[in-house]
Amino acid sequence: MLVLVAYEHYKGHYMDNQETEVVEDKKEVKESEGGKKERFTGWFIDAEKILAFFAVVICGYVALTIKNAEPFLTFVSRQPYINDMLHDHIFRDYLELVEVCAPKVVPFLLLAGIVLIVASFIMDYEKSEYGYVLRIAGMLMASLTGLGYIPVFIGFGFANLVMNVKAYIFLSMLLAGFLLAILSCIYYGKKKAGGTVQTIVLTCITAVCVLGCFVGAGAYLVKNLGADYKVCYDANQLLNEHPDDINQEIAYQIGNVVKGNATWHDGVMYYTTGKTIWKIDGSGMAEKLYSLPGDGKIHACGIYYYEEYLYVGCSGYSDEAPFSVLQVSVADGSVKEVCSPTSNRIFFGVVDGKLLYTQATEEEYVADIYCIDLGGTIDAGNAVLYDKGVNALTGLDSRIWVQKYLYTYLNYTYWWPGVDYQFLGENGYCLCDLINDPYEPRDFGGEYPYSYNGDCTLILDKTDVANEYLLEQVVDFNIFNDTIYYMQEGKTGYDIYSCDKGGGNQTLLASVPVAFEESDYGCSTNMLVGEGFIVCEVYARYLEGTYRYFVDIETGEVKEIL
Repeated sequence: MLVLVAYEHYKGHYMDNQETEVVEDKKEVKESEGGKKERFTGWFIDAEKILAFFAVVICGYVALTIKNAEPFLTFVSRQPYINDMLHDHIFRDYLELVEVCAPKVVPFLLLAGIVLIVASFIMDYEKSEYGYVLRIAGMLMASLTGLGYIPVFIGFGFANLVMNVKAYIFLSMLLAGFLLAILSCIYYGKKKAGGTVQTIVLTCITAVCVLGCFVGAGAYLVKNLGADYKVCYDANQLLNEHPDDINQEIAYQIGNVVKGNATWHDGVMYYTTGKTIWKIDGSGMAEKLYSLPGDGKIHACGIYYYEEYLYVGCSGYSDEAPFSVLQVSVADGSVKEVCSPTSNRIFFGVVDGKLLYTQATEEEYVADIYCIDLGGTIDAGNAVLYDKGVNALTGLDSRIWVQKYLYTYLNYTYWWPGVDYQFLGENGYCLCDLINDPYEPRDFGGEYPYSYNGDCTLILDKTDVANEYLLEQVVDFNIFNDTIYYMQEGKTGYDIYSCDKGGGNQTLLASVPVAFEESDYGCSTNMLVGEGFIVCEVYARYLEGTYRYFVDIETGEVKEIL
């Protein structure tokens, strides 16, 4: 019995000692963990304060310099120059408006963030637990302002951010500041869950003030940019829906499209002589398809083929409109008026099964462009908006119309004035008189007078590369199926050549005999190309009229037609 009592006493004492040791061990572990947490908290707060100090410096620098430059970040316009020129009263003016408004909003928000961060340092000095709230609010305001500065230019200004080393560093700093502020919110939210009522009230007041700053900045932008932004955004959405690739159907006979009085399809050229539309096949046989009614004031200008119909522009066709687009059946020559474009510069064209045409707006010299789907009911009432706010006075001409809306190559605008451009891939070609001053009187007399086209040079105008002068003494040219066809004036007429896109592989195809007379004016020429043949038009005052010749490319045979 005594033994058992002694054992029980020993056992109880032993267990008490064990429990005491376990409690002490747990206490030591907790104290160790608490020390680690305290050390982590101290390190975190120190790092936070250091980053907050740098945020003050950077925000101050940005706020002071943003009116003069784009600090840290560089933006470029997303719109090609051709769009800027066509829509200058939309895009360019609006971008200038953004550049005025953004430097007013961003510094205001950054200065508010600086005030909050500096106030947090004062609160820390006073050993107030409210310092962390101000610091978090300041870091959030600074980082959100910096991150918001980007979409202000990208979204409102339609610009792209240039990503370089400077941009990566700046964006990393903004992202780090934002993530740090979020982590601080989470960390301090748990630690200060039992904060005083005063701290909670001050936190709510700070949150309302920060939110009020952003709401006020947003209201300022909406008031000053809102209406213009809507117009700019709508135009930009329309442009984004346009095709980006070069239209190969137009590229195939770009010369005929630019000249505007002939189109080739399936072995037949449809050609307008002003009042009459002709069909010319590969044998040179010409057949009259349709003649415009009325007096000599009515004439056709522009012709396109699509699905057994020609779409022909005609001035003076209707008494109700100065210009009409006619649908002419190639089967029987029947005619229907499709639409009557109204604009101070009227253009139309058929591309990808759509009829595009300019329409006047209430704003002077500004036109909208409408589109009719030729696969549906062909009626002007079914037209939809294709582009808006096109500056028809300073931006839109026949060269840009073809380049942008038909050929759809948008990355470059060719600068040679007063000439018709033809395109081959990304290169532009034009004729330019490099010898004679266009503003000086010209002497057309002599043994072999110049043509009206001039003794010109064929120029290859490349993107961002010096121009190349390919061929001299060229009076006309036409690009068809990636081949350049050109005419040079000879002693007894005109010689027709072909060459490649670089001016090489020059091949004489035929000679068109036109009798020149001394001391008289020369001739104006026009050259249209189909598969296997060329229609050469020569107008000479002394020959009393216009002469047209069919040229067989393979045999060199020349015969007069029409």
